[in-house]
Amino acid sequence: MSLKGELLPHIIKKQLSKPPKPVETKDSILNTKDSGDIFAFAREDELNLWIREASSYNDHIGDMKPAYHNDSIRCFAFIAPKDTFGVRVNTLSVYWSLNAKIIDKWSKITGGNELILKSPKAIITSTQVDEKCVVWEGAKLNEKTSFKNSIIGANSEVSSFSRVFNSVVMNNVIIKERVALENCIVSDGATIESGCQIKDCLIGSQHSVPEHSEHTNEVLTISDRLMEF
Repeated sequence: MSLKGELLPHIIKKQLSKPPKPVETKDSILNTKDSGDIFAFAREDELNLWIREASSYNDHIGDMKPAYHNDSIRCFAFIAPKDTFGVRVNTLSVYWSLNAKIIDKWSKITGGNELILKSPKAIITSTQVDEKCVVWEGAKLNEKTSFKNSIIGANSEVSSFSRVFNSVVMNNVIIKERVALENCIVSDGATIESGCQIKDCLIGSQHSVPEHSEHTNEVLTISDRLMEF
């Protein structure tokens, strides 16, 4: 499920372990005829094979070979129209900037639909929410809070004396008093306790950050939930 939490420790464990003893195959239920290559794990079920054989579809021209040349492993690509844009999202800053770019291009992406930056169903008593912020329905921004260039997800709440700058806060997040959040992504259902100072961090789903914590350039979650990102 995760490279850091499971795959790498497994590889290291195998690297340091002794070679296994030969297995006695007499009266064994093990299948010793498997080739061990990737095609042993990419077999198609009989129904899909029958559908393809009965279909007149073919993915190529110029020969009489069947569709996909009977390859069970196939690679597909999407050729995007010229007026689209693509971004490789492999860092925290790129993910954040992509959210901002989508807002700028919202009308073009959605065919002219209006983007409501601040939901009428949100409770906003803060007087310091700049024009670049997006606030979803059910969100609650209490008084004496400050927000700049950030996205606040549905049903999330930010308590007094806290500030959120250049961050993406997803749904059902609780940010308590006197929290400073900058350049962060906070996943669904996370809780940030009072007095935390967090910068350039990724906070996992349902994760709770203890009060008065200070973190910079960290991934805050338990290792077996890394795939939820």
